[in-house]
Parts: sequence; C-alpha cells; structure tokens
Amino acid sequence: MALESPPRLKDGPLGPILRAADAAITPERIARNGAAVKSAIAAGVSLGSSLTSVWKLGLPLLLVLGVGLGVRQFAIVDGEHAIAQPALGVPATELAPIELASRAIAYEPAIAEPPPPPAVRAVIVHRVESPAPPPPPPAPPPAPPPASELPEQIRLYEAAREAAAHGQLADALDRIAELLRRFPSTPLRADAELTRAELWVRADRLAEAAAALEALASDPSHRGRRGELLRTLGDVRRKQADCARAVDAYTRARAERLSAAEQAKVARGLERCANKP
Repeated sequence: MALESPPRLKDGPLGPILRAADAAITPERIARNGAAVKSAIAAGVSLGSSLTSVWKLGLPLLLVLGVGLGVRQFAIVDGEHAIAQPALGVPATELAPIELASRAIAYEPAIAEPPPPPAVRAVIVHRVESPAPPPPPPAPPPAPPPASELPEQIRLYEAAREAAAHGQLADALDRIAELLRRFPSTPLRADAELTRAELWVRADRLAEAAAALEALASDPSHRGRRGELLRTLGDVRRKQADCARAVDAYTRARAERLSAAEQAKVARGLERCANKP
C-alpha cells in the first residue's frame, strides 16, 4: 500500500493561529507580560475580578506563548499516517520527538470458512475367515516287517522226514507237497524235491519217481549228485523191467564221479540187466 502525506494543520482551521506563532517572541516581551500580571494582583483585584482580568490578560498571552514557543513534537498515528507537531513553549530543536502509541488497525479480508466436512459414517467390516482345512490324516504306520517264514518251512520239511522215518510215506509226501505249494521259493526246495523222489521210489510210485529223477539229474543245482541220481534212475528203470533204459542210466552214472559204494551199485545193476534176456 502506498503512503500518502497527511494534511498539514496550517491548511486547516488552526492555520491563522499557527502562522501568527511564526513571529519571534523575545524574552523582554515575556517579562513585560509577567510584570503586568503581578501589578494587577498587587493592586488588590478581587478574586472574581482577578480571575476575569487574568483571563482577559492571560488568554492572549497564552495564545502568544503557545504559538511562539512552538508546538511540542508528537506523533499521531492513524492507521498508516503519522503527523509530527511541535510542543508549546519549547523550541522544536530542543525537544526529542515523543511517539504516541500507534493505533494499528489491521484490515484483513474476510476469509470464507470452509464448509464442515461431510459426516463420515464408520463402516465396520467383519472379517469372515474361512475355517481352516482339517489337517491331513496321519500317515499309516509302516507295516511291520513280515515275520520270517523260514521256521515254518523247516517245520514242514522236518515233519515230512519224521513221517518217512516212521514209514508214513503218504503223510510225508503230503508235507513235502504243502511245503512246495506254500513256499515255492523256499531255500529247502532242492532237498525237498530230492526227498520227494526217494519217497516215490519207496512208495513204488515208479513212474513219478523216474520222471522226478530224470529232471533232477538235469538240474544244475544237483550237479554234485548227478551220478547218484542217474544210478537211482537205473534202478527204477530196472524195476520197471526196462533194462535198455536202465543200462543207459547206469552208463551215464559211470561217467560221473561216484564213490566206491555207488560204483558197486552201478556194477550190480548192469550185471542184473545183462543176465536178463
């Protein structure tokens, strides 16, 4: 905002009085006016007339003194304008300026208050949690290792031999058949088949015995008993009155490693077949 110079008092209604005060007032004039006042008081002027005379004499004096001595400088602050005026009775050059308290009027443009915010409705959201899936069923415990079947296999084989020792050949053959049926991979299979062939021979089941002995002699697992098996096969063929096959079996048996006892059995079998037509 631009500052404007305030109007001067000399340009207003007090202008004539202020301009009359521009004339210099000497100390002699002031002394004369004082002496006149003292003379009036000494002449016995009554209180009422004294006041009247003082008023009549003092008013022009006060006007002259007030204008002549100068106006004491003061500051009038009105909004943003300051007016400096001299004080009465004291030269303006000898007085320090006295600043009056300024009346600061702040003009601020009216600011429209913002409208109140709209009411906010609290929305409560209920969180619905889906039920946790049930835990998976526990894994079944591992199956216990199967019990060893070897004891049962041994039991059946020993039962067959025990029955054979007591002459119970049919019962012994049933135990061997059960063992090979229930446990086809039994480690006792070679011994069980050999025992079954012997039981068939003892039971005079010669056809079954001959077939079994022929198969056992060709089995690599019985390679060490091949000579004995062939000698037994020759005996079975001789009992069947088939000396041609018996001699063939005896001859093949001699080609194997035989003990002295087995060699004697082979020689006796060949001799018996030789005496027959």
